[in-house]
Amino acid sequence: RQMLSEHGINLTTATLSNWVRQCADLLEPLVAEIEREVLMDEIVQFDETRIRVRDPTHNKNIRNGHLWLFCGRPGAVLCKASSTRSGELPKEVFAKYRGFVQADAAQPFDGVFASPDRVEVGCCAHARRYFEDAAKKGDQICQWTIMAIAKIFKTDKDVKKTGTLEDLIEARHKVSKPIVDRLFKWFNELKVTMIESDAYFDGVRYATNQEQALKEFLTNPRLELSNSRVERNMKRIAIGRRNWLFAGSPAGAERAATIYTIILSCQELGLNLWEYMDHVLKILPSTPKKQVWMLTPLEWKRHQSERE
Repeated sequence: RQMLSEHGINLTTATLSNWVRQCADLLEPLVAEIEREVLMDEIVQFDETRIRVRDPTHNKNIRNGHLWLFCGRPGAVLCKASSTRSGELPKEVFAKYRGFVQADAAQPFDGVFASPDRVEVGCCAHARRYFEDAAKKGDQICQWTIMAIAKIFKTDKDVKKTGTLEDLIEARHKVSKPIVDRLFKWFNELKVTMIESDAYFDGVRYATNQEQALKEFLTNPRLELSNSRVERNMKRIAIGRRNWLFAGSPAGAERAATIYTIILSCQELGLNLWEYMDHVLKILPSTPKKQVWMLTPLEWKRHQSERE
């Protein structure tokens, strides 16, 4: 509103809010197609973040809400809103999905992995954080663990610069797997005698509870070591959250999720968001339902590359 007023365009907050509502409603079929793209991939990363939502039915007129991100192939990012963190929403999203699902092992996510159709992939960066916190206190076990995990990340980074997927799986087998095996042998030995006051207690407990999930990256070169892609997109939401503070209603949170789906997908592909939205909002109302898939950011990028 302030930016528009600087150009002599004075609009009320209500008018701008109404425009956002209409745009979000218009974009819903497109978001459904992006969701389809996300779930077509063999690997999906997901996570959630908390937002504040105005709700007159709540005794304080404001409550916690949650935005969930689901990332498939680059350029396919789905955002959804829920009123709770119970895990029901990701269970619904993944209900018919078969493939690898990467998350940080939070308790509400467990329901997603109840089906054998979904293989849980752990987040090595999340596991590393437990040891980083303890290493700051001078614990040598944690310091060695951090160096070992750093070697695994460096191996991946070096190979990905110029290597192929075949090169990556070979490097993981020759370099990373012996480190992983040694780490977990050590963790399982420590687990027998450790007590809660040990600096490494939380890290070892997390790692051993997630052993199979944290080792899964060794089976498929397309699997990432961490959930960092989702976390990068979450940071973009967090930056915005500091500006808009809260969603104006539960419906407003859902509209925010719709618009974030478009924004984050475009950002990953390096698309000019203004050009994309200008085009899509003009032609979407007259686009047959069966052709909406042609307007997703991924398809827009593909057509853009063909024109170039």
